[in-house]
Amino acid sequence: IFGRRLFFGTAEWARPVAGILFASIDAAVFIDAARDGRVRLDAPAAPEPAPGVGLRVRAAGGPTFRIDSARGLQDGRWALTAGTVVPIGHWIF
Repeated sequence: IFGRRLFFGTAEWARPVAGILFASIDAAVFIDAARDGRVRLDAPAAPEPAPGVGLRVRAAGGPTFRIDSARGLQDGRWALTAGTVVPIGHWIF
């Protein structure tokens, strides 16, 4: 169980597999890793890695809709997630 702080990172590789009208459908493979931000003496602070696969529907000039399935390497549990990614026009840094 995670605390109130979360450290999270992901690496993803995606390739186009189809195109329909003004959108592209991409297949993706990724690995996510996360850990809580608490310092605990009873458990290591190692990240929890979870590799997975997903589909991306990228609308031209608009958001990307995604659906992913991943399996935790330490606990063996599966997760199915979906969401929207909205592009930022310019870097904010």
